[in-house]
Amino acid sequence: MSTASHLEPPPSIPSAYRGIGLLPRSCATRIKCDATGESPAPPPATPDLHVRIYAPPESYLTPDLVLRSAALFDDAEEAVADDATLLHRVRVARLPIIYTQLALGLETGETKAALAARFEETARAEGVTKVAEWGELAPVDAWLGAQRV
Repeated sequence: MSTASHLEPPPSIPSAYRGIGLLPRSCATRIKCDATGESPAPPPATPDLHVRIYAPPESYLTPDLVLRSAALFDDAEEAVADDATLLHRVRVARLPIIYTQLALGLETGETKAALAARFEETARAEGVTKVAEWGELAPVDAWLGAQRV
């Protein structure tokens, strides 16, 4: 299991974002901007989107959204590369993006095996033992094995 220190956002994340879960644009951008002193770009205009409870993930987790999220996390990782604690926090926050890339088979420039290895490194550091979306929890080794195929 993770320790509380791994779950607390860095002090640079505004209190309004704490405890909300993964916010790829706001968190990754905020970390990058705080580390580099840059001002964040305004968020892109998005049409109104209503996601129903049983909507397939492909309907709202578009390849463009996932690729832009991955690019933001690339920038955030680069911005905090010299701080092991912040780098780990960014990598933990990125796990849902990597999971989405693997689960939906989205082409991102990285091989499936490389994405699975990246997921595994962070998941093991956090003590993740099982992964599931529907049905029973699968041991992380079995899930990773299926992703590498």
